[in-house]
Amino acid sequence: MHKLFKISAGCLFVLLALFAACKSKKEADTLSITLAINDIAQSSAVATIMLNTSPHEFETIGITFGESPDPEATGQNTLSLTDYSTMKVVLNDLTSAKLYYVRAFVKTKDGDIQYSNNESFTTITISDLEPTDVVNQYEGYQLVWADEFNIPGRPSNEWTYESGYVRNNEAQYYTVDNEDNAVIKDNCLIITARKDHAGKPYTSASLNTRKSKDFMYGRFEIRAKIPTGSGAWPAIWTLGNQDEWPNNGEIDIMEYYKEGILANACWGSSKRWTGVWDSSKTPMSHFTDQDPQWREKFHVWRMDWDHDNIKLYVDGELLNTIELNKTNNQGFAGNYENPFRYQDDNFGHYILLNLALGGDNGGPIDNSLFPMEYKIDYVRVYQAK
Repeated sequence: MHKLFKISAGCLFVLLALFAACKSKKEADTLSITLAINDIAQSSAVATIMLNTSPHEFETIGITFGESPDPEATGQNTLSLTDYSTMKVVLNDLTSAKLYYVRAFVKTKDGDIQYSNNESFTTITISDLEPTDVVNQYEGYQLVWADEFNIPGRPSNEWTYESGYVRNNEAQYYTVDNEDNAVIKDNCLIITARKDHAGKPYTSASLNTRKSKDFMYGRFEIRAKIPTGSGAWPAIWTLGNQDEWPNNGEIDIMEYYKEGILANACWGSSKRWTGVWDSSKTPMSHFTDQDPQWREKFHVWRMDWDHDNIKLYVDGELLNTIELNKTNNQGFAGNYENPFRYQDDNFGHYILLNLALGGDNGGPIDNSLFPMEYKIDYVRVYQAK
């Protein structure tokens, strides 16, 4: 009996050792998926996926996110990973101050799906009445240039001033490097139109990046609080750096006048200084009926410009789409180029910010509104990676 017991114990020891080895190997082979959420902003966040094995062993890696903690619930969003070198996915077009649930997943070549831990986050709330330093990230884009206007005093040397009475029979005289008309204060560029100032009936400022920065395609994002009184004509726009207007092309990311928000593009006709326009004007009532405080708030104007289209938005609402297969110049001075598609490496559009008054479109000026302020929180340009 004693000898048999010793043999049995020995066999049991071997079996336990084999079991432990198998268990250890099985645990080592078990897939581990970890998810982390970073760079949470008002309308975006970054999800980072971590695996304990090579990502190339799987058919699909991605995330699912939405308002439900159940990754298979109706209405969830799914994004697949495209860059295994970073293992990051950017979540775009989120709603501010909203709770989201996120899970990473891997799909094996056999079709099995395994999920990670469930993470949750709430997007940042930004006051519509204040400037912000929160920078949104966008899948497929990288930020290539920005001015956050957070250093008090004069605007940086990347901005050039227009001078004098410039266009459209406008009433304002544009001053140069005058802090009464253009100054960075409280984390904003403040362009101020003044009455009976500097020896002129009206003064204001118009700044541009013509000598420093121009861009071909991309996502342009500008957050601003605009004056909307009678006679005010604030604008965010671009011009091409080749040829004269309008053969160089004009894009009005934002114009306001006469109780309307405009989103336009213009190119050359067969006659000098006469443009062909693709214009959209949305009445202010469209915005104020939804939000009676719209005039007092900052808003985000955006342009998405690629080879096919220019799309113009405010606060994510599409205002106009300009199809670039229709925007060739119509022959003045023999120019049939497309000013939004030039193939010259030196071609680009530069950015203009200005506050005009009256003139051809601004309407009668309400003198009770002065000084009139136009606040620009930031200007950001993203381009495809």
